[in-house]
Amino acid sequence: IRGVNYFVPCDAACSKEQDVKKHCLDIGWVLCELEKIPGIPKIVIFDACRDAPFDSSWKLTAHSMEQMVMPVNTKLVFSATAGQTASDGKQGASHSPFTVSLLEHLFQGGVSASQAI
Repeated sequence: IRGVNYFVPCDAACSKEQDVKKHCLDIGWVLCELEKIPGIPKIVIFDACRDAPFDSSWKLTAHSMEQMVMPVNTKLVFSATAGQTASDGKQGASHSPFTVSLLEHLFQGGVSASQAI
């Protein structure tokens, strides 16, 4: 919204733009906070759709995520490619297909997080 990307909780009640700042988390702020942690690699994982779940009358600069500048030594991982939405998986499943695969690969012996992603 207006050039800002947000983490939107599944249960966020955002009926107007002003609700977004109250109920959602500015991704740029999160990335700035991560940048303050020196010397270690950071990974941000988005297991979510990349489309804007907001009313079409809002002042959206895009209907998907805006491009972001990543802090040094930070990797951003999405469960869906640009313009696509992520699958929630089967009804009643604990995790999405993306998370199932990620967890399977992250906990393999001898594989770094960067390689698993």
